[in-house]
Amino acid sequence: MAGPPQMSRKIQFEPQLSRERRFIADRFIMAAFSKMVLVYDKRYWMEKGFSGEILSDCHDAPVLNAYDETRPNEKGELQPAIVVLLAACIEE
Repeated sequence: MAGPPQMSRKIQFEPQLSRERRFIADRFIMAAFSKMVLVYDKRYWMEKGFSGEILSDCHDAPVLNAYDETRPNEKGELQPAIVVLLAACIEE
């Protein structure tokens, strides 16, 4: 089963979830996020020696992470793409 941790509070489990798992569900904060797929003509990042992966702690930009999502298209040809996950930063 996959879903947001808070949803597990609405499900009756038998046996009951572990104390640690309930702790996560009680304190997990969901943030607004979006996913976008950027499609390119070529994998320019690979040509420059980069992986296409970006990780951020969200202090300077809303990009949470990005990764190379190059895969075959409907014609069987590789379609270069990067998936970007954007998150709303929550100030503490």
